[in-house]
Amino acid sequence: MLKLPDFMRIDPNDFNAENIRRMSSYGKPQEDFLTGAVQQFQNSALFKERKVAREYFENETEIDNKIRFYFNREGLQIIDNTVSNVKLRHSFYRKLVNQKVNYLLSKAFTIKCKNEEFEQILQGYFNKKFLRRLQNMVRQAVVSGINWFQVYYDEDGNLLFKRMPDYEIIPFWADADHTVLDAVIRFYEIMEIKPNGDQIPHQKIEYYTPQGVWFYELTAGGIRIDPDKESFVDSHFRIKKKKKTNENGLIDTDEFGNPIYVSDPMSWGRVPFVCIKYNMEELPLLRYIKTLIDDYDSITSDISDQIHDVPNSIRIVKGYDGTDKDEFMLNLKQTKVAYVTEEGDLTNLDIPFKLEGAELHLNRLRKDIYEDGSGVDTQQDEMRDISGEALKFKYIDLSLDCNDIGVQVIEALESLAWFIKEHEKTFNNKDFTSEDFDIIFNTDMITNEAQTILDCKNSEGVISKQTIVSNHPWVIDPKEEIRLLEKEQEEEQQKELDMQLKLTRASYGGNNE
Repeated sequence: MLKLPDFMRIDPNDFNAENIRRMSSYGKPQEDFLTGAVQQFQNSALFKERKVAREYFENETEIDNKIRFYFNREGLQIIDNTVSNVKLRHSFYRKLVNQKVNYLLSKAFTIKCKNEEFEQILQGYFNKKFLRRLQNMVRQAVVSGINWFQVYYDEDGNLLFKRMPDYEIIPFWADADHTVLDAVIRFYEIMEIKPNGDQIPHQKIEYYTPQGVWFYELTAGGIRIDPDKESFVDSHFRIKKKKKTNENGLIDTDEFGNPIYVSDPMSWGRVPFVCIKYNMEELPLLRYIKTLIDDYDSITSDISDQIHDVPNSIRIVKGYDGTDKDEFMLNLKQTKVAYVTEEGDLTNLDIPFKLEGAELHLNRLRKDIYEDGSGVDTQQDEMRDISGEALKFKYIDLSLDCNDIGVQVIEALESLAWFIKEHEKTFNNKDFTSEDFDIIFNTDMITNEAQTILDCKNSEGVISKQTIVSNHPWVIDPKEEIRLLEKEQEEEQQKELDMQLKLTRASYGGNNE
């Protein structure tokens, strides 16, 4: 942690453009840089793609735009409201995303560290509440390609991590691999509610660097200093201290006798944001399966339209004055009768409804969706009786994809641990800088429990008890399970000792001496 540099301690009334230029990583006046960066990001193809990905996760898909139409005699496209317009949406995207999150993080991960004290500190931060937040983080990272933690202190001085949506964050990376942050822009909207009920939106911009944060507001007339902030530049956080007024250590107090505190502005020396990525390219899962989902929705919706609209047969009446094209189509839809002008006759034209070809294509699409989405189609018939190595083979794509996600999660946890180490060093005088730790994910999948339990039993004496317990399908918390096992063993040993003592006493005729 660093104290805020003197040149950042700016009087809000002394707006000096030089202060802004010197803190811009890109050599431009910061207002122009920020405005251009926000506009460029919001207009980028990736920003729009991530928005569509979030919509697909909420099952708002391309099929919602489907219309039924025909061409009139002038060749104009006319929307046809006389026919059904079924829009079938299939939540493949939501299922695939949740499948990855649940496979990787449905069970608490295990933290291992040689330093037991630091391990306990990490467990205090990476607890069950954090696990739920992490699950949401990873879920949104798979949906959008990336998601963000912001590191901050609450009013009570607790170090916390909160989730920031991807569409509010513009990162600027110092390296090609996107591992070190130069700066971060956060832009978001707040709504001002007037006494008369009118709502006025305000676009806020926060610019974070390793040294501090700048606050602006984007208006129709351009960017300006945020009027809701006391200063347009501030530190990452502040340390409250009691103000001493003399060499005897007497503390100044207010009119009620309460001690007066002063705050010392502090900087992390690092941008206080940590990302979790779905992949190295930071692309949403939808990139790889959108066209497949769209085709599946389109075909099933068309089939449903046919079932609703197309009759099993059409009556053909001969010897009646012919109708024009529009009338012909209306009669066909409403009365299922076609009138023609030839020799009088009445026949039925059968229309066989065949789904074999469509079903074959839909099965192919479904297979491709799970193949390209690296998931497991649990509706497959062979999933019911499969077990052992064959079951693991079915999960191989999901497992490999989650391994890649796991690498990104571990990297994020290591970055969060850096802030935890700095906190402990500054406030608790404990230096864990050189301490490393391992994260072990307890992945979840459909298993043959009987076989797994047998494998655990056969592994006794070959591998450690902790490894065996960790892989048992009924165990949620391996450490707690081992503690209960040891407690039960101690109780059993005590019972055996008590029994032996009773037998010994009985052999001496009940003499207690």
